[in-house]
Amino acid sequence: AELGRYGLEIAWTGQSVINPSRDKVEHFTLDEEVVFSLGTNGVLSAFDAETGRRLWAQRLGSHDEPGFPPATNEEIVIVTVGSKLFGLDKLSGDIAWQVRLPG
Repeated sequence: AELGRYGLEIAWTGQSVINPSRDKVEHFTLDEEVVFSLGTNGVLSAFDAETGRRLWAQRLGSHDEPGFPPATNEEIVIVTVGSKLFGLDKLSGDIAWQVRLPG
């Protein structure tokens, strides 16, 4: 009702894999197909951008490691968590590769 006053509506809702009493959503990114949520718990969650259905969730780091917003192309999502750079299959969440960053 509140959104309706402004001509807005909720298309869908989803739940990231986080513990709401401890964790927060650190980054929220979307592309044409997938919405990504990276929590302070090191879990990257992916949602279908049209329906909101959670596609997958993958733990990439431990609690409170710094993370950076994910970047995507047609096939891969790339994200840095802690001292590692990860490349994941965008639709399945499988880790394709990971690289430890220097320093």
